[in-house]
Amino acid sequence: MREATPRGRVLAYGVACGLASALAVAAFVLFGRAAAPPHPRPEPRVSARVAAVVPLGTGDPAVTRVRVKVTFTGLKGRAGSLRWHLYNDVTELPMSEESTLGSPVLAWRTTDWKPTLTVPTPPVPWQLRVTAYGPDGRKLASGHSDFAFR
Repeated sequence: MREATPRGRVLAYGVACGLASALAVAAFVLFGRAAAPPHPRPEPRVSARVAAVVPLGTGDPAVTRVRVKVTFTGLKGRAGSLRWHLYNDVTELPMSEESTLGSPVLAWRTTDWKPTLTVPTPPVPWQLRVTAYGPDGRKLASGHSDFAFR
């Protein structure tokens, strides 16, 4: 058997490399990108905003209905909650215990939730402070009525 010359070895190497490259391109064209481990999706940033606290009026002088608009972001498939309490508009001292309302499971990455709260009507001007919490109990946002209830 004849031994390959250096020039012959270089030629054989070039043909082999060319063939390997052609096979790699053909495999990519036929099968798409090689299976790579999926990149983990980053957890969405969880946040909330108390956008509005609006009176809906009183049907009974002892209670006031209030609509709260809260925007939750990053909680798709999970639930948040609201906590609220009344405070005196003049002294800013709390006038009630804190109440809690859990949200339904949120269907979208960004969800506007508009619950209606029924609160006792005190005899002095008052406001409502509302705080949004994530499913882990972490405070996400706080807001209050932009006016005094009378």
